[in-house]
Amino acid sequence: MQQEAIMDGGTRAPRAVRIFEKLWIVSILLAVAIAWQIHTSPVFQAMEIGYVLLSGAVILWFLALVFMVSWMRSRIAKWLLVLSFIVSVDASLGDFIPAVELGYRAVLQEATMLRAWIFVKFIIQFAGLCFLFTRDGRDWLNGE
Repeated sequence: MQQEAIMDGGTRAPRAVRIFEKLWIVSILLAVAIAWQIHTSPVFQAMEIGYVLLSGAVILWFLALVFMVSWMRSRIAKWLLVLSFIVSVDASLGDFIPAVELGYRAVLQEATMLRAWIFVKFIIQFAGLCFLFTRDGRDWLNGE
């Protein structure tokens, strides 16, 4: 028998909110894999431990916001999540420009593969956010 998510002091979250949460957890796991790939890749060895710390902080930020939205019904966290998503998409657009300018074949191949995974991550996150704007998602966050 499948256990249903019970959130917000015993109230069962609607399906849209549970799907949002699952999609975002999958995208956060993908972000961890991407950060690990970047950190361990010989092509990107110039990156320091600061990258790992920053990646970890960003991942924890997103994870906290996801749980604040889905378990605590925080509308503020919802809008912080939307804003953080927009900022992260914008910041990622220029991440691999220096690698492309170097012109090394390995760098270009590595950057292309990582861009594809980052794109998949953003699609999953966007899909999850869309579920928050459904009628069920809005009602859940409004406490109805």
